[in-house]
Amino acid sequence: MANPKKYNKKKPSGLPSKKKFKKSTSSRKLHKNHKSQTPEVMLSKALSNHHNNASLNQSTKDMELEITQYITFDTSSVDGPVLTYGFNTAESFLFQGGGASGVNSKAIRNRVKNVRVQAWPRPYVSLNDDPLATNIMYGVLAQVPSKTSSSSSTGVNYVHTSSTQIMPTVDPDWYNVLEYDAEKLFSDSQIQPLSLAETQTLFSIAAVNLTTGAITNTLVFDLQVTFTVMSPIPVQSGANVLTQQVASFAVPPTGTSGGAFNLVDIKGMRDHYLR
Repeated sequence: MANPKKYNKKKPSGLPSKKKFKKSTSSRKLHKNHKSQTPEVMLSKALSNHHNNASLNQSTKDMELEITQYITFDTSSVDGPVLTYGFNTAESFLFQGGGASGVNSKAIRNRVKNVRVQAWPRPYVSLNDDPLATNIMYGVLAQVPSKTSSSSSTGVNYVHTSSTQIMPTVDPDWYNVLEYDAEKLFSDSQIQPLSLAETQTLFSIAAVNLTTGAITNTLVFDLQVTFTVMSPIPVQSGANVLTQQVASFAVPPTGTSGGAFNLVDIKGMRDHYLR
């Protein structure tokens, strides 16, 4: 005996399906919950959910600054033939009209990213000159100091050393005599940069005799020092705004702006060109 055909009851076209009905009910619940959230509740959730709210990352922006200086190094100075170069890591680069330093410099701690030192070669005076006898050809010894292992020790440890032979040339150009990544070099907690108060010593440099290897005090040559600094940008939480209710759109505000708690974030930086 043949099985009777199953009767498929067709739903009226005007009624929503069970799935659509559940979705619309859920939407109504979400809308109801959203209406019950006051501004105070929404602000509280924004403050607690700081991982998902990018506007709360107020102290994550750094300025990358490149600092270049040209130095004439006279090794015959009475202070000694070794030149040390340091940088004040507590310096503030944000100038404000009210003072020389702008924000409190003690609250700023810059990070040195990389350092590069270059030397200028000495030109030939005559092709018959002896490069060694006339100090036309010289050597440069550059070192990066670090703290000693003992806090009571007054000595200096060097964690990076570079030795370069500067040859005379008729087409002079800068010679790299030292280059290092400070972030990688001092990434190990056991190796810390040498600092005196807020001043971090970036390198020590001297000219050496290529025949004897001894430090010489009979040369004068030029150096180009370039280093990159990551400087934090302090942003205050509280822009001066004005909130005032008036009788109509035709009434202008008469109050003054004042400090209020609001969320401030730096979204980008761009070059400003005067036209």
